[in-house]
Amino acid sequence: MFHVEFVGVPGSGKSTIRDALIERLQKVDANQFLKIEDAFFLVSKEKTDKIYRWMINLLPLSLGYKVVDKLFNRTLMQFEAQNRFLAKYGKGLNAFLSSRAYDQLDATDRSNVLTAFIETGSLYEMTQGEIDSNTAVFFEEGLVQKSFMFISHLRKREENNLPLHAYLQHIPLPDVIINVKADFAVCYNRMKERPKGLTKRLKNSNEDVILNFLKRSDAHLIEVTNWLAHHSNTLIIEVLNVEDLDDVINDLEAKIKTTMPF
Repeated sequence: MFHVEFVGVPGSGKSTIRDALIERLQKVDANQFLKIEDAFFLVSKEKTDKIYRWMINLLPLSLGYKVVDKLFNRTLMQFEAQNRFLAKYGKGLNAFLSSRAYDQLDATDRSNVLTAFIETGSLYEMTQGEIDSNTAVFFEEGLVQKSFMFISHLRKREENNLPLHAYLQHIPLPDVIINVKADFAVCYNRMKERPKGLTKRLKNSNEDVILNFLKRSDAHLIEVTNWLAHHSNTLIIEVLNVEDLDDVINDLEAKIKTTMPF
């Protein structure tokens, strides 16, 4: 599969842009451009535990999606994918576990970031090799975005970036990263207004803590994208003005089509 990830500070507009871009691309070919949720659904129809597979295939599409969503993290298929992912990319997790960032997090935050990392890794592992190589799969928050676990929202930023670089060396990198940038104040207001609210790590935090986290997140992404530019073949596309959504989507559509090798 052709692997595309969105990155950006919380509230930057990743979801809005991804959904609008895929809606546009699917008008050209609905089967060639998929959200990771759609890719997971297709794999589940063919590969999930037999006890669930027949139900998914018999149900109307909308109900099938709901069943697959409820089964997330509850199937042998996903458990095996998690094991395969950790066997292949465990050094990436070890880079985090041995970092100062891990030591600075409390038990709840550690649980949240590790769960998110392993879940995202299992999604990648389940779809890798199962989705056609001529299909582009778009992750709203992939493993590059999960490098945010190296950021503490309460304490000083990790000055030694070697653990972060080791993490990036030992995860499957995407073919394309779409880096969505936005004003911190705009991001803060979006986070407060969206239905799911603040991320788990920022629940009950005051405005100063949240804005400080956004600033650290932006500095973190600069470090990540600079490293990728010098040490990988990943193409990085920056989105600078989310307010002009039509112009953004037109530009991204052209760049994605040009980048894809098929």
